[in-house]
Amino acid sequence: MTDIVYGSGDGFLNQLDKDLFTKDEFTKIQTDYREWLENTFLAEGGKLKDMSILNQPAFKDGYLRFLKLYATKSKYYKSEIFESMEPSVLKSLFSQPTINCN
Repeated sequence: MTDIVYGSGDGFLNQLDKDLFTKDEFTKIQTDYREWLENTFLAEGGKLKDMSILNQPAFKDGYLRFLKLYATKSKYYKSEIFESMEPSVLKSLFSQPTINCN
């Protein structure tokens, strides 16, 4: 959520164990993750897009891809994930009328 709100990938990327990647692989993941954040969540001028994007395939595909990386290549966390796992907490947080992320 922090990465989405601030439009940077540092929170996620800092959790990955760089020793589990080649330098080129990690550079590609950095680029892909930051592009996914920007293209999926940010509108012109750096403002957050309408959170209805959380129901779009581009969000879910990226979410699952990066969740798999986190689940298997994190410094502190290793686990299996379920393909059907929905980002319900994230959706709930962004649907709260009291949260102003802009």
